[in-house]
Amino acid sequence: NTRVRIKGGNSGGTIIIEFADSVDLQRIVNELT
Repeated sequence: NTRVRIKGGNSGGTIIIEFADSVDLQRIVNELT
């Protein structure tokens, strides 16, 4: 599984992606954008 955490902040926020196994990074980026 892949967990995506979005933290808000003064600088606009940070997206943290934690990988539990090998995944297609491009597919995740496409889902986020």
